[in-house]
Amino acid sequence: MSAYGAALRLARRDALRAKGRTALVVCMIGLPVMAIVALAVLYETSAWSARESLPYEIGAADARLTGAGHAPVGQTADDQEIITGPGASGGGASGGGEPGGDDAGRPWTTPEITRRVAAAFGPSARVQPLETGGHVALRTARGYRGADHIGLDLRDPMTRGILDVTGGRAPARPGEVALAPSLGFPIGATVQIDRSGTTGRVVGHVRDPREPGRAVALTLPGAVPDAPSPRPQWLVAGAGPVTWDEVTALNRSGITVLSRAVVSDPPPGARAASGPASGPGGAAVAVVAMAVAVV
Repeated sequence: MSAYGAALRLARRDALRAKGRTALVVCMIGLPVMAIVALAVLYETSAWSARESLPYEIGAADARLTGAGHAPVGQTADDQEIITGPGASGGGASGGGEPGGDDAGRPWTTPEITRRVAAAFGPSARVQPLETGGHVALRTARGYRGADHIGLDLRDPMTRGILDVTGGRAPARPGEVALAPSLGFPIGATVQIDRSGTTGRVVGHVRDPREPGRAVALTLPGAVPDAPSPRPQWLVAGAGPVTWDEVTALNRSGITVLSRAVVSDPPPGARAASGPASGPGGAAVAVVAMAVAVV
């Protein structure tokens, strides 16, 4: 300990004798290191985890199903990575899916999903169609303004948390629309919501809780033919906790699942399937930034 004490005393005396040099060292090394550490922390904390995103992805539902085709697929626990091809999810179809022929690439329909859910979870399970990923072009006096389209019956309790109604009410029929306040359309106005001439009466204002400034247009599912969802999805409530075994069974029918129960408490098999994140982590960002700073 005496050696360490002597070294510390020498370092302190040297720093006090050359205050200018000490300040220069702090500026050239200490401040960049502090900035890089702050950058790494911000990078790691800026993204939402799967568990944090659940209320905004599936509301109060038990799960969200995505049925882009009938061929068997595999998935990670958070439904962020889809695995296709031979042997996905253990091969052969199960419970209503046909892996081959014309059905392989055919999206599921709401009646089919309703029957499949009833068979898997019982007659008390309810299905609510969800359309996301589409876009609409709202006609204004200066031309068209784009907005993200969401097709969802926000009156259903299972959708609570996905969008906030900040004024008026949610659409209740095909000719109604709720828009983000930032789009500038007052409640009661009639707006053209696509380039084909489809119009809707603005009955409310909505806000995305995760991205309050997002330009969003909400209608009932199927109300805007020109804004189809790239991947047909459905919310499911009344099914109880959807287990990983039930998820993999639906995978064999070509359906992927974002399950509240699996995301909240992934079983060992699901954790193994998830694997590491594909993007660079905060440590990698810090190393790259440090290398750039040194150069």
